[in-house]
Amino acid sequence: MASPTPVYYPPPRRRSIAGPLVLILIGVLFLLRNFGYGAVLFHHLVRWWPLLLLVWGVVALWEHFAARRAGQTHRAFGFGGFVLLFLIICCGLAMTGYERARNNINFGQMRDEFGLDNDLAGWFGNDYTYDGHLEQAFAPGTALRVVNDHGSVTVTSWDQAQIKVSFHKRVFAGSEEEALKVNTGTDPKLTTEGGVLTLNANTDGAGSHNVAADLEISLPRKAVLEISTRRGDVTVTGREGDLKLSISKGDVSVTDLTGNLTVTMHSGSLKATKLSGGVTGDGRFQDVELNDLNGPAVLSGEFFGDMRFDHLAKGITLHTPRTDLEIARLDGEFNMTMGDIRGSQLAGPILIKTRSKDVDLQEFSGDLRINDDNGCISLRSASKAPLGNIEVTTTHGDVRLALPTHSSFHWTAQTRHGDIQADKEFGEVSTNKGNIATASGVVGSGGPLVRVVSESGDIEFRRAMAGGVTPEVPPPPKAAPKPDTPKPPAKPAPKAPAQPVVPPATTN
Repeated sequence: MASPTPVYYPPPRRRSIAGPLVLILIGVLFLLRNFGYGAVLFHHLVRWWPLLLLVWGVVALWEHFAARRAGQTHRAFGFGGFVLLFLIICCGLAMTGYERARNNINFGQMRDEFGLDNDLAGWFGNDYTYDGHLEQAFAPGTALRVVNDHGSVTVTSWDQAQIKVSFHKRVFAGSEEEALKVNTGTDPKLTTEGGVLTLNANTDGAGSHNVAADLEISLPRKAVLEISTRRGDVTVTGREGDLKLSISKGDVSVTDLTGNLTVTMHSGSLKATKLSGGVTGDGRFQDVELNDLNGPAVLSGEFFGDMRFDHLAKGITLHTPRTDLEIARLDGEFNMTMGDIRGSQLAGPILIKTRSKDVDLQEFSGDLRINDDNGCISLRSASKAPLGNIEVTTTHGDVRLALPTHSSFHWTAQTRHGDIQADKEFGEVSTNKGNIATASGVVGSGGPLVRVVSESGDIEFRRAMAGGVTPEVPPPPKAAPKPDTPKPPAKPAPKAPAQPVVPPATTN
């Protein structure tokens, strides 16, 4: 009987600890960064990161010879190891390239140009804060110009003939000693040339280091002011004189200004309240809010948020890629969002040219012209103000007008795919129900012309009574119910004849 063939079992493979060891080292580095040692570790990693590759190689080589001595097979370099090795090399080369180029790159300028987050620089340094102040005499008739690349600016008024600047700085550096040097070289500066005093926050005085400086300025009320910032909010309160602002990224708030406001903005919101003059704005805006202006408001550019206007004595002119707007005077409020335009107590002439917005105007007066490419329109004129010429044109959308019956005017309506309805107070209506529905009428002795044209939508003309009440069209009266007809009494059913009784049978 033949002996069985011996079964060969390959020697077991030993798993490598090189990859897990490198991951542990990387995890320790991130943990130390969270405890405040990130900047120091970064500067050391820039020079010593190739040691990770050396440690990995030495551990792998030792494991190889140890496996041979034990008669085991060493585990081959797998796909996961290649991925980890590739990531380490890429990150190391990136850190080295950044360190070599940092003296020629202004990180703060890159952050402003590309819209990076404020705290991104914290990955490359610790955050140190410093406070200080400046004071200097301010001669009457002198104008102030403020320049701040990174940080907020707040301006208030006082009665003293001098300027006071309080600043709060944030410095990102690898160590406290380095931060002290950066702080010394980035103190705000005051320089005078001609009749202009320039306050420079000097945040770019440290080269590639990232510095943010928040400025609080106390200034005589009647000084002319100009502010230019790249990244930071601007707040101005209680000024007499014109104000000029140039903002790259940040929100603007101006209150109690005796003068005109000029704003050039790349990204941010604008709020102006209680201005004796007007507002001129240009650029790219988020939300815009204007309240209590005695001068005209002129805005142009791109608007990505909500707009609200209250009590504009000389109206507003607005130009956007989707909307052109002109209002002679605004005694109430006006709101515009991405899909709606709503206003009350507007005085004409009023011009609205827009697309893909619903329009709702209440208590308007004077001439009105609306051209809406796609949207419903609802209008109610003021009952106590004279009615002007009204022209409404829309491609897709219903139109509803409520006009006072005590006014005299001509009106005409036309729609291709829709119905036309009008209250009887609008006079005798003549209609044509062909391919295009038309209607016209005369109220009173005639006068201004009210013309409505809709390519696809219904048109309604309703009466507006005093107090802004627009009664609804009463429903048609219900027909009186017919009296019940008495029914004849039912006849009793005939009774069935009685069945004969059968006598019981007799047993014999």
